[in-house]
Amino acid sequence: MEEKKQVPQEPKKLTEQEIISLYTKAKRQYTAFFQKTIEFEDELSGINLVLKTLSKLNDNRRCFRKIGGVLVEKDLPSVKKDLEVEVANFKATLETLYKTMDQQEAIMIDYEKKYPEILRPGAKKAEEKKEDGEKKSGGGVLI
Repeated sequence: MEEKKQVPQEPKKLTEQEIISLYTKAKRQYTAFFQKTIEFEDELSGINLVLKTLSKLNDNRRCFRKIGGVLVEKDLPSVKKDLEVEVANFKATLETLYKTMDQQEAIMIDYEKKYPEILRPGAKKAEEKKEDGEKKSGGGVLI
């Protein structure tokens, strides 16, 4: 039986519109992750503030906590334990968000490096003008 050799296909050339679309999508995702990160960090700081406040109370105090729209009575140690679990969950989620943001940022930087003429058309001209200005200036001292 004859073996078929698979010829690696060249990556499809992206059009200018596709490049802009992919870059914009990556930027939107990065922004969404960033906003969610800020939201989670705020929530985490609020929970830590509650834990700090609860640490000053006696363990025999009753606590009321709203769970799913229902006010539930609990003892202080169980509330502290629940809040500590929430803190751990938020920290794990934030770690995942940070990694995802780093990946999205790397994707955006990759597009910016590969396609600077498409994503920042004025950047090349500005660099050329800057270089020309440096060449033309005499570098003299002003008194």
